[in-house]
Amino acid sequence: MNNNIYANKDYNFYLEGPNDINATYNWWGTTDTQAINQTIYDVKYDFNLGTVTFVPFLTEPNPEAMPDPNAPIPTPPEQTPATSPTPTPDQTPTPTPSQEPQQTEQLEIIVGVVIAVAVIGAGLGLLIYLIKRK
Repeated sequence: MNNNIYANKDYNFYLEGPNDINATYNWWGTTDTQAINQTIYDVKYDFNLGTVTFVPFLTEPNPEAMPDPNAPIPTPPEQTPATSPTPTPDQTPTPTPSQEPQQTEQLEIIVGVVIAVAVIGAGLGLLIYLIKRK
């Protein structure tokens, strides 16, 4: 009760058992009942689960709600610089690798697969020929 439960990855509340849960008087990031209901995984998604009751709910965030001390701290995604770094006088710029080596590796794999299929096909053809010849 009196928590701020919103902006989570898949669901704001994910019920994992058959027991009903009272989750009333929480802030869900909105006052739209249908929107809140869509962020709660309960009996409406799996008939083996209980029901999460969330009405009545808070109509604004609770500024005094305590954060979960066990919640993982999100790490920001790695940022790719928009421009290449400027070399300092005692550094030489490193060349940007081209796509050619990767394309060559992909071509080698494709050629290898084609050769393997051709060898298997020829072997099967020879086997069928020898069986029919008997």
